[in-house]
Amino acid sequence: EKARPSQSSSLKPTTNTGSDNTKYANADIHELIKDKNWSEVKACLSAHPGKAMWKNNDSTSSYAVKQTLPLHLAAICRAPADVVRMLLDAYPTGAKEENAFGRLPLHCAAAHKAPGDVVRMLLEAYPDGKKVEDNDGKLPVHIAKRYDIIAPKEIIELLDVP
Repeated sequence: EKARPSQSSSLKPTTNTGSDNTKYANADIHELIKDKNWSEVKACLSAHPGKAMWKNNDSTSSYAVKQTLPLHLAAICRAPADVVRMLLDAYPTGAKEENAFGRLPLHCAAAHKAPGDVVRMLLEAYPDGKKVEDNDGKLPVHIAKRYDIIAPKEIIELLDVP
């Protein structure tokens, strides 16, 4: 697979100049997601779909893990399905990319009790994702079953590996 350039996510949003292309040119997609500003996330992705490929290389935020795509962060922040769909449409390979902990967006969704429709979308984008272990040897289902998470039964069934 072709390597993607890593984009630093330390840019700040610009003021609105009337054009979404201009307004979101320097917008930090990770910050918009972290702030759960879903309408702004969608507008930013509509204007600049390539931002779905930006990896966060700043680990100073509690949400930030190096090599985290917007898709990972959307799963962590329990983004609505339409936001996750936009991210997957803009960068389908994102479902297969691991962060610095070896976690796929699916692991992140399991760890943060993402809605069932989001988990299904991630599984449709990368069905074998439920068989991928993170750096600690954990599958997404192991994370979903952790005592401090205990994801809904529907999610555990979706993630279960036969």
